[in-house]
Amino acid sequence: MFISLLWTIGNSIIEFVFPTYLQSIGIPFWQIGILLSIVSISGMLIDMPIGNVSDQYSRKNIMFAGLVMSPIFVYCIFSYTQISILIFFFLLWGMAFQIWKVPRDVYLAALTKKGKRSESLGIDLEFSNLGYFIGPLIGGILLSYFGIISTIIFYTTTCILAAIMVITLLKTQIHNKKTGIAIEQEMTFKNTYYKDFKYIKLLGSNTLLLFIFSTLFTTWIGALWTLVPLFYSISGFNPAYGGMLISFFYLPSIFLGFPFGKLADKIGKTKILAAGLIVTSIGLITFSQTFSLSGLIISALIISIGTIMATPSLNGLIIDKSYNHTKGEITGIWDFFMDLGFIIGPITAGFLAEFYGIRYAFMCFGALFLISTILVLFIKEEK
Repeated sequence: MFISLLWTIGNSIIEFVFPTYLQSIGIPFWQIGILLSIVSISGMLIDMPIGNVSDQYSRKNIMFAGLVMSPIFVYCIFSYTQISILIFFFLLWGMAFQIWKVPRDVYLAALTKKGKRSESLGIDLEFSNLGYFIGPLIGGILLSYFGIISTIIFYTTTCILAAIMVITLLKTQIHNKKTGIAIEQEMTFKNTYYKDFKYIKLLGSNTLLLFIFSTLFTTWIGALWTLVPLFYSISGFNPAYGGMLISFFYLPSIFLGFPFGKLADKIGKTKILAAGLIVTSIGLITFSQTFSLSGLIISALIISIGTIMATPSLNGLIIDKSYNHTKGEITGIWDFFMDLGFIIGPITAGFLAEFYGIRYAFMCFGALFLISTILVLFIKEEK
């Protein structure tokens, strides 16, 4: 958990700075959205292969490789201003990101127990959201007083420390180790994507619906990290206030992930999921109509409460589906659908902000969450 917290702090700083940097070099909103989505496009291409390999090879070694490569590509991103070169390095950073994240998710899924999965994942979300709360606060201060280079140095330091802890503290966790030749074969399209898309059909429409909900939430997260850094900039706030604003989107999540996860295991995951969707929609619509900093912070808190109500329940429902399946495989598919949202979110947010305004974009996402509540009626929980 602490390793993930450390990495999340560094990663959230860089994600906070990316839109600001891209805007500062004259890139329009809609192109910023496309550039940010490229990270997830590259990640989506390797989600399922990495999920498969995570079932067959040392998960901590794969995590270590992703942590080492990430800061190298981030430095390259901040070294260039040409769109074509930025696309290339965003692609590489997205791959490194997933090489760390997918085996990390598999490692966690293998440790969770049936009947307590929403509770366990709620704890994990609290640590993750603590990182996403601390990171923008630090990033805003660093950006305000020391410039972009200080954020790159901080990110690099967190990745190096996390990599050292992965190698020294985590136990080797191998499901079925194979030779390097067999692993290379797993990375082919025929043995990975074709097999895994057939596997989705075997999981059934109920599981597919859960994956679609994961796409919905990551669509919003991708939009959040695109819109809010741009929003504080055009609203005249300095980076420190911008970092504080985005941190409040995560503050309640630090304390409420475990209680809501436990409540979901007790009274029903679908009920808490539906309630979370409604609260999130209310917060988003309120945010779109608010102009004062205090009002924006309150709206951000409401949004955060809604999302932390829903996500442990959703994650628990998906992990329940993996009980009789290979965890690495289902986690790879799950991350594939989440990356799909991280692609849709920045692109949609960028275009809405460019052509209709940032406030209109928040309103649209609020309406989408409200409408999607109806789909919860079609979800069946595992007994």
